[in-house]
Amino acid sequence: MKHRSLIFSIFCIIFLLTACSDKNSSTLDHGDDPGGSKEKDETVEMQFSDEEVTVRVATPWGEDYFMNRIGEYAEKQLPHITLEHIDWDGSVENLEELYAGGTTPDVFLAFTGQQPLEKLDSVFPLDDMLESYGIDLSHLQPLVLEEIRSRDKERRLIGIPQETGVLGLYYNKEVFDLFGKEYPNPDESMSWDEVMDLAASLTGERNGNVYCGLEMDLLEMAPLWELSANMTDPETGDVLLTSDPKFTKYMKLMERFYNIQGNQAEECSFGGKTTAMKIDWHGLLAQWGGGNVEDVEKEVEYLEPIDIAPIPTWADAPEIGPSPRGIHPWVINNHSDQKEAALQFILAGATEDYQLQLSRIGTPSALNTAESIEEFGAENDFLPGKNIEALFHTTPAEPPEFKSIWDQFVTFDFEKYQESGVDINEFLRVTEEESVIKIKEEMASQEN
Repeated sequence: MKHRSLIFSIFCIIFLLTACSDKNSSTLDHGDDPGGSKEKDETVEMQFSDEEVTVRVATPWGEDYFMNRIGEYAEKQLPHITLEHIDWDGSVENLEELYAGGTTPDVFLAFTGQQPLEKLDSVFPLDDMLESYGIDLSHLQPLVLEEIRSRDKERRLIGIPQETGVLGLYYNKEVFDLFGKEYPNPDESMSWDEVMDLAASLTGERNGNVYCGLEMDLLEMAPLWELSANMTDPETGDVLLTSDPKFTKYMKLMERFYNIQGNQAEECSFGGKTTAMKIDWHGLLAQWGGGNVEDVEKEVEYLEPIDIAPIPTWADAPEIGPSPRGIHPWVINNHSDQKEAALQFILAGATEDYQLQLSRIGTPSALNTAESIEEFGAENDFLPGKNIEALFHTTPAEPPEFKSIWDQFVTFDFEKYQESGVDINEFLRVTEEESVIKIKEEMASQEN
């Protein structure tokens, strides 16, 4: 059994605890008062136990991936904790099955949001506990923590992020050369209108092959994410598509995208090098081939003409990118009997050391440091020589104060929009009506 003082000193370094020399009490700095003097209050600060314990962690990753990704690291940093992985698909039904079978996870990876956990009273807010242990999270991005708070109706911090997601404009130099166009500026975002114009000029037939200018795949919502707009009222569930002008603005842009003649040709694909540009996640290159690449050198050569430019932005907000994305926080189960050890596990994944390890393999960290960007992709075979700084060029839009849980019932069916031939206002009206029905049905099911 390790000495309590050793464990405490380790956490002082890792998590930047503010401690005093007295083992049972500390002085916390609460900031500057209006006069400039610092007010300090004496308060009891709890210490983490080094008692041997098992922490059960529920993810969809499977045990091998979990242990390789974070489990082995956490157990090395916390030798008194043994981790047990539990398979969970993120649904309420699967969690009910676990509970019915006598399995109670201590920690969840909330990759499907916190609503499935709230339905079974399985969310444990962290604010008071973090304060009790003197935990300082200032090394993490403030907007990332704000994003997590915005998901809670009381703006509680219900989890701590392990990683984030970022978007970029990927482009193929060979296609640009074929059409005689200059490459995107590596250091500045184009406006969305500029990108649509450029996409039209890069769409057509060359040397008997069909080429398309822009692929947005499943990320047609990216321009809307830059506007930080709830599609529904968080409290009432009222659908806002026809009352908030942001959605008309967004749909006018998407109308331009879908009206680029020939840009939706089935023959085109970015991976097949017949599309000039693509909006995609950081993992497009970093995780090329899904980790199943047999000949890395061959794939690196294949990707040689592909580079990254900053994601396009709205002309009236040229530096504002999408609000924080890809954030799946670790959440402590309200029913757990091991909350203290669960918090220790979660914090291990939030240390600067571990976060930099993520960044080096090509996973954007939650750190609020320049080093995490400078180190990004340093140990990734597919990123050397790429303009990775472009992924971090924009400032994320601030998330709404409260994100609406009813937004999940609003779906923009762009294929239907193309086929319908209706104008934007009519499309938004019909989409709103369909969404209202879905939301009312969900509300009724919750009452039963």
